[in-house]
Amino acid sequence: MLTNKVCSRAMLLLTIALGLMACREKATGDRQVEEGRALVQRWVEEINSSRSPDVIDKYLSLDYVWHLPGENIRGAEAVKASFARMFSNYPDFNLTAEDVIVEGNTVVVRWTIRGTHKETGKQMMQASISIDRIANGKFLEGWEVVADTSWVSP
Repeated sequence: MLTNKVCSRAMLLLTIALGLMACREKATGDRQVEEGRALVQRWVEEINSSRSPDVIDKYLSLDYVWHLPGENIRGAEAVKASFARMFSNYPDFNLTAEDVIVEGNTVVVRWTIRGTHKETGKQMMQASISIDRIANGKFLEGWEVVADTSWVSP
């Protein structure tokens, strides 16, 4: 039969072990949150500063799928082509991450895109929300809901 002193020590050790496990889980979760936020921040900064679709290779997996209303854009090359058209039509293209929520390997972002159409001079704005899966510092797959299918004047 175990003495009260032995039971107390066993309970103390169990409590310490469970506490350490909880701290480790929280640290892992915090690290994932920080990595997700940092990925979004780097994406926004580099897209805006370069306005080049070539930076997309750093952020999207080769087989990335971008689920948009009414279409799926498959592969990083197809996404690059879509961004190349946007950069061409809107030379002052600007992407803003308004809100970023990270949970595990999922990132939810409320985006705003602004730009001036090169031919009409009309200032445009589009708002959307995306839910992306991430791993190893890259976006794997994203679902995006756009507030309106065409850009609107701000």
